[in-house]
Amino acid sequence: MRDALPPLLVVFAVCIAALLGLVVAGLHDMIKYVGCPLGINGCNSFSGYEDKGYFLVRALEKYVPEDVVHVGMGASCCMLIGIIVDLAPEAYGRQVLGGGTVQSLLAVAAGIPIPFKCALLRVLVTALYFLGGGTMGGDGPTIQVCTSLASMIGWTIGIRAARTQSLLASLGFCCGFAASFNAPLSGMLFAMEELQHISGRLTTRVICIILVGSITSTAVMRGFLSNKVLFKATYPSDLESMVAGGSVDRIFGPQMWMLISILIGLLSALVGFAFSKVFHFTHKFLNTVVLPRIPRWIVFGVLGGLVAAIGSLVYRTTGLTGVWGVGVNSLQQNLDQDYPGHAGHLVIFALGKLAAFALSVSARFPGDTLEPVLIAGSFLGAAVGKHLPVEVVGDSYAPCVIFGMVGLFASCFRFPLTPVVIVLELTGTRSYNLILPVTLSSFTGLAVSNHLFPPVLEQMLHQDNIDLEAVAELAELAEEEEDNMRQQMPVAQLASSNGSEASGISFTSEGRSALRMLATKLEDSMVDVSTTRRSRLSLYSGASSGAATSRRGSVLGRGLRRLSMRSG
Repeated sequence: MRDALPPLLVVFAVCIAALLGLVVAGLHDMIKYVGCPLGINGCNSFSGYEDKGYFLVRALEKYVPEDVVHVGMGASCCMLIGIIVDLAPEAYGRQVLGGGTVQSLLAVAAGIPIPFKCALLRVLVTALYFLGGGTMGGDGPTIQVCTSLASMIGWTIGIRAARTQSLLASLGFCCGFAASFNAPLSGMLFAMEELQHISGRLTTRVICIILVGSITSTAVMRGFLSNKVLFKATYPSDLESMVAGGSVDRIFGPQMWMLISILIGLLSALVGFAFSKVFHFTHKFLNTVVLPRIPRWIVFGVLGGLVAAIGSLVYRTTGLTGVWGVGVNSLQQNLDQDYPGHAGHLVIFALGKLAAFALSVSARFPGDTLEPVLIAGSFLGAAVGKHLPVEVVGDSYAPCVIFGMVGLFASCFRFPLTPVVIVLELTGTRSYNLILPVTLSSFTGLAVSNHLFPPVLEQMLHQDNIDLEAVAELAELAEEEEDNMRQQMPVAQLASSNGSEASGISFTSEGRSALRMLATKLEDSMVDVSTTRRSRLSLYSGASSGAATSRRGSVLGRGLRRLSMRSG
């Protein structure tokens, strides 16, 4: 059948996805255990690791207050990260700064892989960041490592054409996203909502392969870390009857109280607008005033200490520790409604988390942007829920927490469906009862924010002088030029170039021939599933001669430099 998926390509994608699921499980464990000295990120008494967590804080508790230890560790680790970035080659430094999402999207758009050495350096820098109690998330670095691995596997066996490298990067991106959040549907939705804007190669058949990959990587991750929702919400005991239908009062809860999701979505848009302005001016100040005059390692040390100091102020005011580290423990405490403080404390925590996040992302600390937004949004929703009468909402305001998570996520990142699905996947099956008000919160936050400020990710791309759609167009032009040059090459020269560098590994002639045939079949299959017309681009075996790859990189590099000059 003309639209059938090539079995060899499906097997190849599943094998890559299985490896990526294993990598995600390992990186999550790394983030958990490097948090042990400070008792954060899962290695603490909250998750039942009393014997492993807090050993640095406990060793110094008689001499130094806990929050002072956090400030010292934050400043020291961020200073060390700045030193590593300054000593590393410039290209490596660009790869390890920021959360990793931008670099991964650029790899998808350009069809140029992230070098494996950069992925290893990213792992080291990420470990240092979370050792110091960094406030951002760990899923962006995980996604970047998965994107790099998927691309480099293809590159190693000889799959080096821009189009096929872009597809492998897309597969790595979505598998990393799905496994990291334990949310396979969200991985596919993210591909449809975000990656399709920067790559015209994501056809229906490619998305089917990405879905299979997301399922596989998530399944492998669950095999090592178990299948559990990231957050377990304590909903009203009669939640199902509240939305059972049959009358007006049983669509959005008694007295239609769940329509409060619209107000929470509006509040999320306003908070997102304020965050956007702070982020914009902080980044501009750092890059135009501070960094040109002061070494990066000093700036990073000061900012790392300042972020931890914000956590100290929030901790002393509210008793919540979630500004230190990713903060999932504070979010779970919020969902369980175990926090005894009043609504003002919840707002203080949300604003403190966003302030620490704004400083961190402005400096491009090596952490992800998704988790801080989800956590801050949950506390904004909880603050609204605390004001609702108990006789209306029942014995839990947890639905408002979910509304806040979705509203702020949609406001900051401007995805209409991904925040809805990811929050439902993160918080368990009962959350689906809230699908209508949750979607309203997402729509409101997104629609209002569209009139106020650009998405956070778009701001970051603009600040870094990157236009992903223009990069994708340049990559396609470079690929067309390369294809035209191949067609003009003499047959003998083409055969020579194919036979000399189809793979970066040393094999016997038989092994090299078999590997070249495998790479050719896989690459042809990728071209087939990624094109909507039956006439494919003519790719020669492997598309990987050193001269052709160099020409493609040269054409794309010239275009990127022109783009950067124009954007700057």
